[in-house]
Amino acid sequence: MSAAEATGHPSPAEPFDAWQRACAALRAAEARKAPHAEVVRLAEEVIRTRNALTIDRLHAGWQPRDDILRHLTADEDLLREGDDADWPPRNGGDKA
Repeated sequence: MSAAEATGHPSPAEPFDAWQRACAALRAAEARKAPHAEVVRLAEEVIRTRNALTIDRLHAGWQPRDDILRHLTADEDLLREGDDADWPPRNGGDKA
């Protein structure tokens, strides 16, 4: 048990560790040619954990460049969008 766990306080490194675990899971899934839906889910987790890490650093006083803050907003928009891997539809119909 770590000192952080013993005191009930989360480790300061947890947001970074979570992002690293998400990246490793995505790389492993891609290497074993996991189903598309699994890769998409894991990629979304990488985005979420990276955003959580960025926000954690902001709360700690980090002053990022403006483009990094714009990426946070763009990432949130990506997470709200559905997967468009089948666009355009193979049957020639409109995507609804």
